[in-house]
Amino acid sequence: MDHRFQLGRLVERIGRHTSLLRIANTTRNKTVCDRARVADHFITRLIGMLGKPTFSPEDGLLLQPCSSVHTLGMAFSIDAISLGRDLCVLAIRTNLDPRQIANFGPKTHCVLELPAGRSLIAGLCVGDHLLLSKL
Repeated sequence: MDHRFQLGRLVERIGRHTSLLRIANTTRNKTVCDRARVADHFITRLIGMLGKPTFSPEDGLLLQPCSSVHTLGMAFSIDAISLGRDLCVLAIRTNLDPRQIANFGPKTHCVLELPAGRSLIAGLCVGDHLLLSKL
């Protein structure tokens, strides 16, 4: 059996069960993203935004657990936000160009990927607290 076919079917099955979230910055009372996909399975974290032609301004990807991200093979830049277990912003990397790696360290519990520049528009700062709401 073709392994690409098996992987594709697994990704499709996992994708049907992926949660969508609205993410708000409770410290600044601003919306961070209207529609974040959750990548909480090895395969969904591995694939992330690979193969996507673009990142819509209202979209995001929450990778958990995760303490580093890469943009290898991606066609666009992203902002990467390091979050602790309490969803406190620990670090922000803006305009992470394709073919880069961001390692946030052991205190990071999850990483939120946003379209490049979105963290500035949302007014995100280190120390802010985020709130996740299911859609």
